[in-house]
Amino acid sequence: MPKVENIVVQKTIVLDGEGRCLLLRRSKTDPRRPGDWDLPGGRWEAGESLNAGAEREVVEESGIKVKNLTPRFTKCKIIEKDGETYNYILIIYTAEHANGEVVLSYEHNEYVWVEKQEVLEKYITYDNHAEAIAYIFDNQLEL
Repeated sequence: MPKVENIVVQKTIVLDGEGRCLLLRRSKTDPRRPGDWDLPGGRWEAGESLNAGAEREVVEESGIKVKNLTPRFTKCKIIEKDGETYNYILIIYTAEHANGEVVLSYEHNEYVWVEKQEVLEKYITYDNHAEAIAYIFDNQLEL
């Protein structure tokens, strides 16, 4: 059986207490989806808990702290790329902005706080994330 690498990606819907969600715009030099709007997050690192990884990514990408971090959606799919096989695991959390002002990392060049209905209508276009966000907004999340 070929070796299969697990890739765990964590994204967080950060809410500001007024029903708005934090979105970050990827820099134009981003190799994956330049200029796309995205939720704060990234890859989980071995040796940290899942929640610690999600919190770390929010801080690294936005400079803010969160509270009440809760996993809301998980999806796993198998990806074959360049002769390699990967288990791609996506975990989407919700959290509340606890403190701090947004300070962007080098990976992003803009941020917005947007109303829930605008997130999918105007900003998030990446299918994997859009599906998860729609599910959370429709089924689990009271704003």
